Amino acid sequence: RLNVFVSSLRAWFNVDEFRASDRAFDWSLEDLRKLITAWYGGADLSKLHDLTASALYASVNEEIAVIIPHCWFPIVAAHEKADQDNIPLFGWQDDGWLDMVNAPTNNHKLVVDWFASMKKRGFRITEIGIDRKFAEQFFVGLKEKGFRAEDQPQFYHLKTIGFRAIETAARNNNLYYLGAEPFEYCVSNVQAIEKTDDMIIFDKIKPTQRIDVFDAAVFAACKAMKSYERRVKSGS
Repeated sequence: RLNVFVSSLRAWFNVDEFRASDRAFDWSLEDLRKLITAWYGGADLSKLHDLTASALYASVNEEIAVIIPHCWFPIVAAHEKADQDNIPLFGWQDDGWLDMVNAPTNNHKLVVDWFASMKKRGFRITEIGIDRKFAEQFFVGLKEKGFRAEDQPQFYHLKTIGFRAIETAARNNNLYYLGAEPFEYCVSNVQAIEKTDDMIIFDKIKPTQRIDVFDAAVFAACKAMKSYERRVKSGS
C-alpha cells in the first residue's frame, strides 16, 4: 500500500480522469471502423523478452481521440515477470488485449501481422510511426505489407506532440480507448518533467513497471497530429 501511495505522488496522470473519459463513450470496434476513415499507427518494440505494444490512433470530428491498443509478451517469461513485477499479463490475455508469443523471445512479425489484420478488417491505416534505430526488420515488414511507415526518433520535443494530444483529450473527457486495461496500467506508470518551453520528458516511475502501450499510443498520436497540421496548412 505504501508503494502504491508513493507511486501515485510521482505519477503524471490521474488515471481516474482517463477512466471517466472512456466511460463517456461506448463505440464497438465495428462502430469505429465505420465512423473513422483515417487511422495512424504506432509501436513500441521491447527488448527480446519483454512487453511489446502497438496502437491505432484516430479522431472523431477532430475532437474525440480514439486509441485501440494491443500488446505481446513471450510466454516463457510471462509467469515470472507477472509475479515479480506485478503485471496482470494473463488477465490482459483473457480480455483480448494481449497475445502470448509461443517462444522465449518476441517476434516483431506478429506486430506487423496485427496491423495487417486491422487493415483487412477495414481500418484505413494512413501511416505508422516507429523508431527505426532498433526495428529495421519491423520497418521493412510494414513496407512489404503495403504500409506507409515513417522513422520517428524518440526525441522528447517530437514525442511531446503526441503526449499533449492524449493528455488534453483525457482531461477534456474526449478520449476513448475501449476500456483497455493495458493502456490504463501504462498511463498510471508515467512520470514526466515539464521543461520551461512546455516540452515534456517522460519515462516510467520504476524500472519494474511498463509504459509501452502508452508509448505506442504517443507514436500514433504524433502521426495523427502531424497529418492534421499538414491539412490545416494546405487548407484541406
